Amino acid sequence: KLIQFYQWRRVALIGQDTGLFNTINLNFAGQLNHMNVAFDIARVIGGSEEQIDIHLDRIFGSLKYKIAFANFYELQAYEVICRAYKKGYVYPYVTWVFPSWYTVGWTDRGKEHCEFCQGCDIDAAMRGALGVDSLTTREVTLSDNNDTILGIKQQELWDMFTENTIVTDVSIEKYLPYAFDSLLSIAIAMNTSIRNGLDLTQFDYHDPNKLSANNLTVESLRASLAAVNFAGLTGDVIYRNRARIYSNAELSEYRINGSYVPRSTIPNSCGDLF
Repeated sequence: KLIQFYQWRRVALIGQDTGLFNTINLNFAGQLNHMNVAFDIARVIGGSEEQIDIHLDRIFGSLKYKIAFANFYELQAYEVICRAYKKGYVYPYVTWVFPSWYTVGWTDRGKEHCEFCQGCDIDAAMRGALGVDSLTTREVTLSDNNDTILGIKQQELWDMFTENTIVTDVSIEKYLPYAFDSLLSIAIAMNTSIRNGLDLTQFDYHDPNKLSANNLTVESLRASLAAVNFAGLTGDVIYRNRARIYSNAELSEYRINGSYVPRSTIPNSCGDLF
C-alpha cells in the first residue's frame, strides 16, 4: 500500500538471511511482481562488514535503487545502516524504510553490540529514514461498560491477558493482542459454521474443494468470518470483503535515539487473514 500510495516503481529488499526474513521478502517480491514494480533482493549475513558491503555495493553501487525496505532484527539493522552510511548509501540518495516496531533505544544497543560500527553517527545515518507499521497502532480506549464476546468487560479482559502473558521478545509485544483477536475470530467463525450444520471433522484447509456442500470448507469459514463483529483487545473487531483485515498503515519518521514520530497515515491498507 505504501508503494502504491507514493507510486514507487523500483525498490530494493534488504533482509536478514534467516528463514523468517527470507520468507517475508519472498512474499513481498511476489506482491511486487503482481504490481509490476522492479526490485532486487539481498540476503545479508551480519557480523561481517565485508559481507554487508558486498550486498550494499551490488544493490546501490549504480544508484539504480533509491528506496530500500529493510527487514532485520534490531542489532543487524544497526550494522547494515552504519555500513550504508559509511559508503554513502543513505538519504538523500537512498531512503530506508524500517519496521517501526523497533523498541526505543535500539540504536544504543546496536552501538554496544557492533564491533565494526565504532565512529558511526547513527542519527546522521538514519536521517530521512522511515518506519512503517501495517497494524492499527492507535491507542485503544477500553471500556468498563462494554461486554466482550467472552462475557467480561474489555478492561477486565485486557488485565487478564497482560497478567497471564509472558513476553520473551519485546519487539513482538504489541502484536500479541492482534494475534489473540485473530485466533478468537477464527474460533467464533468455526463455531458459527458448526451451529449452521457444517461438519468440522473432515475439514481440509489446503483443499477447499475436497468436501461436499454439507461439510465445512474454506469458503464457508470465510462467510462465517465476514459476519464476525465483537469487542476485543484491539477495540472493535470487524471483517469485510471476504474476511480481509482493514487497518491504517502508519508512516513514521526517525528521530534521535531510535524513536519515531508519526508522519502520515495511509488509509485502507489490508491483508488476507487466510
